[in-house]
Amino acid sequence: MKIKTKLRLGIGLLFIMILVLSAVGVCNMNALSSDTENILADNYNTLEYCKNMIAALDAIQQKQSGFDDLEKNLDLQKKNITEPGEGLATEHISSLVPALKINQHDINQHLLIRKDISKIMELNMAAIKHKSDIARSTAEKANQWIVIASTLCLLLGMTLFINLPGNIVPEPVRDPSSIKRI
Repeated sequence: MKIKTKLRLGIGLLFIMILVLSAVGVCNMNALSSDTENILADNYNTLEYCKNMIAALDAIQQKQSGFDDLEKNLDLQKKNITEPGEGLATEHISSLVPALKINQHDINQHLLIRKDISKIMELNMAAIKHKSDIARSTAEKANQWIVIASTLCLLLGMTLFINLPGNIVPEPVRDPSSIKRI
């Protein structure tokens, strides 16, 4: 085999190892990114809407206008139902708001709405914990695959480093008769 061919094969193998290692890293980082985006997109927004609804309820209790904020965040929440049980609690809040408008000082209505908001928040916090555990598991798997791919690439690279020079330029064979005897 020609020296050029041997060099091309050796360097080509190193290039392929770099591509494999890069692909393993990119795939695993994308999986981890996807897991964390699910947490932010789905659950963080719901917690924000719930916080705003509680602030609006506080304003209503203090005889200030808060119904616009309450209804606005309730509408946003209706469009962001992501967890089982969240829709039922959201609809229950919707059914209680008209009665609260009629009697803003009805403590029972306030408590029932707060209870449903708390339920929505609990569901979403549990979902965040669950999704965080999934993201942690994904990160651990990513680390394992990157270590495996890196180890294989290191072993192949060391093998090439040790063997390629000898394959390209073999050690000269000395003719025993050419050795001078003293």
